[in-house]
Amino acid sequence: CGRGAGLNDIGLARKKETVRKALSLYELGETPITDPETAFFALSHMGGFDIAALCGFYIGAACEHCPVILDGVISLAAACLAERLVPGVKDYMVASHLGKEPAAARLLEELSLRAPIHGDLALGEGTGAVMMVPLLRQALAVYRSETVFAGLGMEPYRRYES
Repeated sequence: CGRGAGLNDIGLARKKETVRKALSLYELGETPITDPETAFFALSHMGGFDIAALCGFYIGAACEHCPVILDGVISLAAACLAERLVPGVKDYMVASHLGKEPAAARLLEELSLRAPIHGDLALGEGTGAVMMVPLLRQALAVYRSETVFAGLGMEPYRRYES
């Protein structure tokens, strides 16, 4: 648990205690959820409507072969649950940023995703995803330009075997 967009010490302590109580009440412990049944149980007992809606969105997007940009801990938590519910949906997920919430790094690791933006964000307004769009457009522009080393007057990289 982290401070989110600015919890004080009392709020952070209350948040941590709430999570501890929920994990204990539903006997989930602190180990990562790895199977669909436990993921569905956790989602239906502890997830909010926002996380449930995002899970459905991610699964639906993957079914349509449509990539989605992840932003922040809530979207990452939903992404992890969606991946547990329907393995393979993470192949359609693009991480935008590594926020300052402690859970962000752990969730990205669980999804085997790397976030290109390390901006220490914790705004909760989708800012990382908004920042990611121009990066993706730039990458696409380079790809579409078919720029090759020879056209730039550079020697191509050579792979050296050790």
